[in-house]
Amino acid sequence: MSTTHSNETTQPKPRKDYINLFLEYGGTALSVIYVAALAAGAGWEILVFALLGLSAGLFFIWAIRIKARGFMTLQIFYFTSAVYGLYNVLSG
Repeated sequence: MSTTHSNETTQPKPRKDYINLFLEYGGTALSVIYVAALAAGAGWEILVFALLGLSAGLFFIWAIRIKARGFMTLQIFYFTSAVYGLYNVLSG
């Protein structure tokens, strides 16, 4: 007697969301570079604040897509800090 069921359906594999992966890992990579540039203390303030802003922007879009409101709010703070830092650096 066979134990195979012919009416069993297989669930399709969930499709990878490459946009979310790009946003998440892109934001993470920029954050790592940002921290390394900050730790170097080599006077790269413009680069540091630009990376912080780009990272926060990617994470903000990702947070919207995954409906993570708390994380989204944190990214608004980081982005605002980056803009303020760039303003202070560029205004002398």
